[in-house]
Amino acid sequence: MNTKCPVCSGDAELIIVVYNIPLFGEALLTSVSCKECNYKSSDIIILREKKPKRYKLFVDSEKKLNARVIRSPYGNIHIPELGIDIKSTGFSEAFITNVEGLLIRLQDVIQERIMTHENRKKLESLLKRIDEARSGRMKFTLIIEDETGNSAIISQGSKV
Repeated sequence: MNTKCPVCSGDAELIIVVYNIPLFGEALLTSVSCKECNYKSSDIIILREKKPKRYKLFVDSEKKLNARVIRSPYGNIHIPELGIDIKSTGFSEAFITNVEGLLIRLQDVIQERIMTHENRKKLESLLKRIDEARSGRMKFTLIIEDETGNSAIISQGSKV
């Protein structure tokens, strides 16, 4: 359906789909794409809440970088070895990726901020450590906590 872009008020396309995600149930998938300023946004809203959950994955091999990561808007992400602690606002971006994809997202955010950050050396060091984690040269722990129970880490053979 057509809508107004939240950035430029131009013509945008809004797509809303109810989708059944295995192990999670029904979710509302939304996507907005502006034809004029190229703004894009998407979101995943799980339509039911479960008990609070905490998932922990010790990544000690490249194979574990393929584990599926599902983060709801309420999912807190912790990687203690890297000093990464991302708190949810309840309006945080929901996404589905794998562990390597999460590390790439982190690198992208750091790269965006590195030029304006007062401690550039510290961020450059963090980028190198994330790169080591992505290549399997650094072992680390990924923890996701979610008060709604709608985030998860799913490795081969695990059950949510």
